[in-house]
Amino acid sequence: MPFSASRKFCFYLFAILMFSATFPCKAGTLPPVPSVFQALYTSLDNYLVNFNTTLNSEWNGVKYPVVFTASLYDANANSGPEMINSASVAAIQAQLQELKAMGVQGVTVEIGFPMLYEPFFSSQTQYQQFVTFYQNLAASVKALGLKLIVENECLLNDPVTDAWDVASFYASLNWTQYQAARAETAVTIAQTMHPDYMVVLEEPDTEATMTGQTEIDTPSGAAGMLSGILSALKTANVSGIQFGAGVGTWLSNYQEFIQDFLALPVNFIDMHVLTVNENFLPNALSIANMAATAGKPVTMAQTWLHKEADDELNVLTNDQILARNPFSFWAPLDAYFLQTMQNMAYYTHMAFMDVFESEYFWAYLPFDPVTMVLDPSAILSQESQQSGDNMLAASFTSTALNYYTSILPTPDTAPPSIPGGLTGASGQTTEVNLSWDLSTDNVGVAGYYVFRNGVKVATTAQTFDIDTGLTSGTTYSYFVEAFDLAGNVSAPSASVHVTTWSTTPPSAPANLVATAANTQEINLTWSASTDKITIGTYHVFRGTSANNLTEVGSTYSTPTSYINYPLTPSTTYYFGVEAEDTDGNVSPMSKIVSATTLAPPSAPRDLSAKAISSSEISLAWLAGASGMPVIGYHVFCGTSPSNLTQVCTTGATAYTRYALQPGVTYYCAVEEFAQGGSVSPMSGTVSATTRP
Repeated sequence: MPFSASRKFCFYLFAILMFSATFPCKAGTLPPVPSVFQALYTSLDNYLVNFNTTLNSEWNGVKYPVVFTASLYDANANSGPEMINSASVAAIQAQLQELKAMGVQGVTVEIGFPMLYEPFFSSQTQYQQFVTFYQNLAASVKALGLKLIVENECLLNDPVTDAWDVASFYASLNWTQYQAARAETAVTIAQTMHPDYMVVLEEPDTEATMTGQTEIDTPSGAAGMLSGILSALKTANVSGIQFGAGVGTWLSNYQEFIQDFLALPVNFIDMHVLTVNENFLPNALSIANMAATAGKPVTMAQTWLHKEADDELNVLTNDQILARNPFSFWAPLDAYFLQTMQNMAYYTHMAFMDVFESEYFWAYLPFDPVTMVLDPSAILSQESQQSGDNMLAASFTSTALNYYTSILPTPDTAPPSIPGGLTGASGQTTEVNLSWDLSTDNVGVAGYYVFRNGVKVATTAQTFDIDTGLTSGTTYSYFVEAFDLAGNVSAPSASVHVTTWSTTPPSAPANLVATAANTQEINLTWSASTDKITIGTYHVFRGTSANNLTEVGSTYSTPTSYINYPLTPSTTYYFGVEAEDTDGNVSPMSKIVSATTLAPPSAPRDLSAKAISSSEISLAWLAGASGMPVIGYHVFCGTSPSNLTQVCTTGATAYTRYALQPGVTYYCAVEEFAQGGSVSPMSGTVSATTRP
């Protein structure tokens, strides 16, 4: 089964995302779902609808005080040894602040065995570095007033999510040694971090697959290892921590595992809900009922919607499953799933519920001709990079905003405190380095707006910013405001004045060309700038007016191309590009160019149907107007105008339907599809009766 490895906000979005009823409502307008995923999308949606019907029939609507949390994804031990370098630590701290701003009451940290098991490390020094890292991480979480949940499973052993060489280590342990090592590690984690909750065993089927210790995938084997872990924790006299164990809801014999776990002195029963197919959602209710009968609370340490069809279960690889998650058309379904899980948490009186794939709080990827051909590793890498960039820019997805509005107990109307300690300095001719102190907020500070000469020039989640593209030898005035996710903004900080240095900038990028790729994407290319030193990056600007462009992105290193997405169909955009050298000197802007996004396809017209024999009907139509190259047509037919099914895909504007029944009236309609997956509305329905 699957396992885990500016005021920039449009405030009307909150009204769209708010749910007015007790149970989740689906968004009224969904983004386009590619035809290749439409059946899967519909199937998953139906599973959620049916499960909500079950909840609606049983739950009285009272919201139990659940602790809603999210995974501190960047601190997942599967990230590898680089996790403790300074850049990664800074990113983890930023993610922690952004999760706090979303109103979560706790975070979950994945620390899989053999992390913090000293014999696994290359040296005692490396081991101590990770001990210190996790001690500091726990202190940071608690300093923010958040609950700390630790999941102590096992490090993953697969080509996509494994950043450690664990295969040989796992192979070196027999079952007795493995159990002893797991127990020792659990004690070390508990003593090092003192979490509020600690899941010491979860997904025994996954752990058996990852480690080769097949005994874990039996109720008696898993219970035996759990008993040893709990005994070791008791002997170590670790107090103030709730210890639990559980399974994934997809496990066929989950009841046997849960029964054996409940016979041991666990404080709670946990579950992972990652798939909604078949009976997996009802299984979650069954687990909760078993725990309640035994007088134990239930928790959900991992939940996210994996996109698998029923016939793909135990067929797709882990990387194939995970590589479906990043695409933006899933966002409404992800939000619906999370609201469903929240309602189940209320109904079953969960102690806490955690959103595992928290990186989607900051970014999704477009499903387009560029991304659809990438392999799973490249998709996940690109999404992770984009999520990290957006997080540092305090840019949240609709999924994040929905979770925020649904878990916040009351509307937030209090602004953050005024940022203090603003300082600025210039070490380059076109840059100013700014830094300031953290603001505070009753929920959490989402980010900061940076103003230069009274105009907002940046949005960041961090307490520093590098303002670029300035004029050498010029004095600038700066102030900063703090904001939260409710749209509350602090008063401005005290101003600081900074004068830049002066040297020669690079030449302006030349030959800028903007080309519309589809309804939502424009691709830019240009010729490289020249400079006395090396060009470091290019900054891309965009606007709907040539006189009002704002920066929308920058390249990494020196590629001379940029893909701008998502945009509005049938809209003209203007673009300019600036070059920046490694000393921070910024060129003049390139010549401003424009491109218009393509119009979506419209329905085919003048569809006609004619019976040409007792078993044949011929169809003919004209292509609808479209701003995109029409690739072909989907033909739908049936014996009822309200029950049409697709019978063919064709590149022609005519089609003959064969092997029909004599004297029967058939109804048909056509839709066209264009490059990039855009599909038109369906044509009008026509009919013809085969000859007797």
